[in-house]
Amino acid sequence: MNRPFYNNLPFLPALIAEMFCRQGYTCIEHSDGVRSQSFVDEVEKLRQAMTAEQVEEFSNLCDIRCRWAYDAKVKWFDKIVRAKDNSGRNQLYIWISHWLSAYLLVPKNFRASSQTQQKV
Repeated sequence: MNRPFYNNLPFLPALIAEMFCRQGYTCIEHSDGVRSQSFVDEVEKLRQAMTAEQVEEFSNLCDIRCRWAYDAKVKWFDKIVRAKDNSGRNQLYIWISHWLSAYLLVPKNFRASSQTQQKV
């Protein structure tokens, strides 16, 4: 199966990231036994306080990460791209939920790692 061009993917990482900023945080990246309610509550409080500029920045940083992973043919993203059903999109949801918590809890580190990927 040929890989579609990044701009022709059946999902838009930046749009998915924006969607996650606008809906309640549920910590889908962790199983029930691992997730703590206090962690979910902390991230949700920060998510609710996001400004439009933060939503835009997070969406752009997610797009940078996904574009880098696509260009580098990183295994986790390549599996997402090559999925023949919604499993790829669903896996991307998990990554973006994880990134949202990282962005909100330690924004400086999230920005720095995203910028490093942009320069590679």
